[in-house]
Amino acid sequence: MAARVPASPLTIREAANPAECGEVSALFTSIWGGHQHIPPELGRAIVESGGYVVAARRDGVVVGASVGVVGTSGGHVHLHSHITGVVPTEQRNGVGLALKRHQRTWARERGMDRIVWTFDPLVRRNAHFNLARLGARAMRYEVDFYGPVRDAINGADDTDRLVVEWATAGDEGPGPITSTATDALVATPADIVALRAADPAAARRARVDVREAVGDRMAQGWVIAGVDAEGRYVLRPPS
Repeated sequence: MAARVPASPLTIREAANPAECGEVSALFTSIWGGHQHIPPELGRAIVESGGYVVAARRDGVVVGASVGVVGTSGGHVHLHSHITGVVPTEQRNGVGLALKRHQRTWARERGMDRIVWTFDPLVRRNAHFNLARLGARAMRYEVDFYGPVRDAINGADDTDRLVVEWATAGDEGPGPITSTATDALVATPADIVALRAADPAAARRARVDVREAVGDRMAQGWVIAGVDAEGRYVLRPPS
């Protein structure tokens, strides 16, 4: 068997002009389908206003990108990471992790103590990445956070989201955790995007099941402690 050829180095750089904002926009459109999440002119406005627009390149080709805006909550200035995407061929090559680490350094250097973002609680790999790998904390569950999006990934599904925070200092995630007898375990589909395409009714049932099992508990004071080795949410009751 031939030895695997190491990937070329990855470079991450902030967008500096309209053309680079256009490259970021085009990347997101290629990942999510016809829906244009960040038009080039919006990316340019975010750059001009001091926000975060970056592209990750390998051999000069954009393979990942991230966009965030500066916000405030509870008297703290933070980076709200709105969208991050990586082309499918690069999703196991550490591009997403490199982008999040770049965000963390960028925000810390500007005096921000946290990064906030949302993710679909049905996407198991994102739950593992955000909670176990990075060590972000799930703060609340939002039902249909964005309203209808109708792109190739979200389809006609409701856009329920978990809102998470990640401190800009300290260690990264603890990895999968072990549950206790009083915890509640909530499973998710192995691949919700594929399930939406193959069986929309089953995908809808999964949405409602997780909304009730996770969202309703969090509204009652339960906390997502992390995910276990099987990708299930581990929820702990109020103390």
